[in-house]
Amino acid sequence: VNPLYYPEFLDKLGFKVKSVFESRHVDKEKVPHFYADKKPFLERVSQLPFKFVPLNKQSWITYENDIYDFINETFGGNSAYQPIPKEEFNLLYNEVFAEKLCPHSSVLFVDQAAGKIAALSFCQPNYSSLKLESRQPTFIQDFQKLEKKILLIKTIGVHPQYRNRNLMSYLGAYAMLSFEKLYDEAIFCLMRSGNVSTNFTRGLPYKAARYALY
Repeated sequence: VNPLYYPEFLDKLGFKVKSVFESRHVDKEKVPHFYADKKPFLERVSQLPFKFVPLNKQSWITYENDIYDFINETFGGNSAYQPIPKEEFNLLYNEVFAEKLCPHSSVLFVDQAAGKIAALSFCQPNYSSLKLESRQPTFIQDFQKLEKKILLIKTIGVHPQYRNRNLMSYLGAYAMLSFEKLYDEAIFCLMRSGNVSTNFTRGLPYKAARYALY
């Protein structure tokens, strides 16, 4: 939504680009063909040594402390990350937040041996067309009201201890297992260009919108 003249304007003021981010838009018709070639890959999702915990109100309550620790340990090294106390985190990310998430694509990969969260994804429908003002949307109450169903992939991450195991791609495969049945399109939101998170869409045809942090 930023005006198109902003980059040139900021350059003239002497500001320099520090980081570049992008959002990637994927149409529904592009997905089945892509994952048809990845059938063996999708079959391996169910064979991974992790418990797949769909994110909803109840699972959030169960894992809320582990989620907080995971967020700090996984994203703490990012240049723009600012840690916040758990009390403040709970005001923003709690059961109300969890009820907005799509339980079919939002998931925790929990190491069955260690009981530790290895990877997670936060995805939700785009509820903006409902123009809700008096309450927060919930997946259960509002998903079927959406005329156009757009999946927003908001946050994805793999814990440093579990990287280099292809888990980012497995998170993508998990989300796409239900995508074709439920959604018309998907937007992978604000990934830092060059970051491992862009692997979430590796091989998928997409359109990109790019942003910069000056």
